[in-house]
Amino acid sequence: MCNPPRHQSSSSTSSSPGTGPGVGRGTITAAVRALIPAHPVCTEALAIAKSTLPASILYHSLRVYFYATAFMRLFEDPLPADAHYAPSIRSSLATDHDNPTPGCIARATPHVLFVACILHDIGTAATYDTIPERFEVVSADVAARLLRSHGVPEKEVRDAWLAMSLHTSPGIAERLGGTVRALRLGVRADFKSYPPPPPEFIDTWADVIRWQLPRLEIEKELGDAVCEQGSRNPQKAPGVLSSPRATLGNLDFADPSVTFDPATSKWYAFATSGNTNNVQVASSPSFPSFSSADARWSLLSNIDLLPTPGDWVNDTLPLIWAPDIHYIPSSKTYVMYYSGRLSGSPYHCIGVAVSKDSILGPYNPHPTPFACPDHDGGAIDSSGFLDAEANKRYVVYKVDGSAKGKGGPCGNGDKPGFPTPIKLQEVNVNDGFTPVGPATTILDRIPEVDGPLIEAPNLVKSKKGRYVLFYSSHCYNTLDYDVRYAVAEDIRGPWVRKGELIGRATQDFGFTAPGGASAVQGGEGGMVFHADCDAGRCMYETEWGLGEKGEVVLSDG
Repeated sequence: MCNPPRHQSSSSTSSSPGTGPGVGRGTITAAVRALIPAHPVCTEALAIAKSTLPASILYHSLRVYFYATAFMRLFEDPLPADAHYAPSIRSSLATDHDNPTPGCIARATPHVLFVACILHDIGTAATYDTIPERFEVVSADVAARLLRSHGVPEKEVRDAWLAMSLHTSPGIAERLGGTVRALRLGVRADFKSYPPPPPEFIDTWADVIRWQLPRLEIEKELGDAVCEQGSRNPQKAPGVLSSPRATLGNLDFADPSVTFDPATSKWYAFATSGNTNNVQVASSPSFPSFSSADARWSLLSNIDLLPTPGDWVNDTLPLIWAPDIHYIPSSKTYVMYYSGRLSGSPYHCIGVAVSKDSILGPYNPHPTPFACPDHDGGAIDSSGFLDAEANKRYVVYKVDGSAKGKGGPCGNGDKPGFPTPIKLQEVNVNDGFTPVGPATTILDRIPEVDGPLIEAPNLVKSKKGRYVLFYSSHCYNTLDYDVRYAVAEDIRGPWVRKGELIGRATQDFGFTAPGGASAVQGGEGGMVFHADCDAGRCMYETEWGLGEKGEVVLSDG
């Protein structure tokens, strides 16, 4: 999913790789040069990268080399006998898919690994726009030609080519070992979606990485480079999502949801309390915002949609989480579902507030909670759903059993742990909040698969009539947090788990702890989710649909 190219003035501080004022600005200090292998092919590769790439991608490529070198030592060299960290450091860092296929490990010579790392993103440069191949393949071809010109053995050339062409392929590169795995993990470590090597393996370079290779805006500039190149030459555009896009920059906007307002013909996103408001709100003229050249998300920072969250909510620490708003045509009202901290309790419960005037409020909260199983840990993460064909409305939410846990990740990782079921509650189709019958469980955590919890349910219906439930598993402050999904032919089940959609076991796109996906109603289309960023949890957007086999796929639209 890519935003349209942004036309920048000559005074811009950033530009596409290979053109404009952003190229060649990276300064390579003597301390950095001293850590680069003293081989002619490295000198030439560095010169190519420095003259072609903007500083952000150049510095990223150098950091990747240092991380990759450390991972090569970590996974393939014997551990020092006096290692004071856990003897099982390999197993503590690696997951099942990090274990290489037998016979696939090949120790790279330092100069070959350096060339693979420093040039792994060179294909994003405008210089290579006319080559009808993805940037990873172009980068690999450039490096292979350079290595051959310096007499590097063909087997090492092949390893470098594989490492570069597969460095964005989750679950494949990790299994191949050697240069391929080292480069992949180096990229992931730099984007904070994989633990960095232990200090013993990187102390030599830690200060260089921290002080002489600044991050600048690598996430934004690399994503823009790939997307803009695809816009200039559609043959180079990824067939599936290259990278979800940031929406509000480095702004804490956690647990986002999104809805269309027919009264204003705008899209609105809502988020957990932050930036001085109980409920945050942002707007965009279109969604996903990349679908229009003029579309941009704007934070409405002067509006708090829920300044008074209800008599049942703790008035000194309301902690309003995961708001979700739906327009009810029959009553011409807007209904907000949210969770707030229960007064006199450590647990949250689900509340409802209604606005009769505007999607921006004012919202009047109901005096009592909508759902409050406080004996089971309370309830959070409510989300509304209209089944238009059946003319029925529902609310899904999580029973927050993890709030009762005795320890471990998210307080519920220690055995046996408490259930965290996803509940389905039918509500009156004309008001959106009066319960119809009892709530039923449609999914619950499997500790061996989900860790301490499942949460953040979001229910939609595909254009083919299949129900899709997006949810997250594991703990939000760990690297295992993700976006998963399940499908069903009947809304009450049985629900069939289909696995991870966004996360480090499949496709992480460089994000740390992505989760909390919320999709538009009415079939396939836009989706928002959150992931770690410097400000906290930032909102990102993508598009989803069903593939030929009924699986959920993310696409460029």
